[in-house]
Amino acid sequence: MLDAWIKETEAMIKAFGKDLTGDLERIGENSVGHTVKTTNDALGANIITAGTLGQAKVIQDMVEQTIINLQPSKGAPLSSLMRQITSKMGNDFELLIRDGYQNGKTIQQLIAETGEMLIGKGKTVQRNLESLVRTSTSAIAQEARRKTWAQNSDLIEGVQQISTFDSRTTVVCWARANKIWDLQGNPINHDIPYNGGPPLHYNCRSAEISILRRKLPKHLEDKIPASKRATMYGLIDADVDPQEWLRKQPWAEETLGKTRYKLWMDGTIKDLSQLLDQSGNPLNIEKVVGYI
Repeated sequence: MLDAWIKETEAMIKAFGKDLTGDLERIGENSVGHTVKTTNDALGANIITAGTLGQAKVIQDMVEQTIINLQPSKGAPLSSLMRQITSKMGNDFELLIRDGYQNGKTIQQLIAETGEMLIGKGKTVQRNLESLVRTSTSAIAQEARRKTWAQNSDLIEGVQQISTFDSRTTVVCWARANKIWDLQGNPINHDIPYNGGPPLHYNCRSAEISILRRKLPKHLEDKIPASKRATMYGLIDADVDPQEWLRKQPWAEETLGKTRYKLWMDGTIKDLSQLLDQSGNPLNIEKVVGYI
């Protein structure tokens, strides 16, 4: 019976992967259209265009490449990621059965526990699939926006990361909050590498906004209503320093960890970017102390 359940779940995951790919293509297409519309609405002029991004093949290629980039090993399509989930499920089954027999559990108990593993809220398969959906959806939407901005590089200068301000935000996203990169991924007024932009990890909630060029080509400048020119270059929440905001929160120590928090609060660490290595990844605490 357990073998049958495994095969049934593998079939379910395969079908899920096929459906997810189609959904992601629609999300990519919608994100391109939404980026064009919202930017033009904000400017009060139809300047941003989708270019070749409106073509189905371009969207399909974008979805496949984005999924490949989500995987630690790189270079594998969505089907490979789904197989990884299936493989992990099989390993978990094996551990559950072996430990169950060793602890004298009955067949009925083992069947009940494997059923919970498959479909219970927060259980192995469901948790992995939910994480995949959230992260891949965010990744496709972000990539569609980035490619739309790149199509309009005569208007768009770069991107700015907008991080969620709460206790679940990682050190990586706090350090990158409100930072700006040009469209080639080069840091502007900081040295944190772009690393492809959000999502920076599974379940990442950070996003990006576009930064308009301060001096536009005349043929574009003339199309923008004068009333828009005074505000079009402003940054979202430019008066809020994310690190100063975090410093005032009662849960900041829990987010950073006791030692990192102490070094930050006493001024030994001047900026949270010092908690990242040259590749933009978090330093372990031993390296943080040694670096300081």
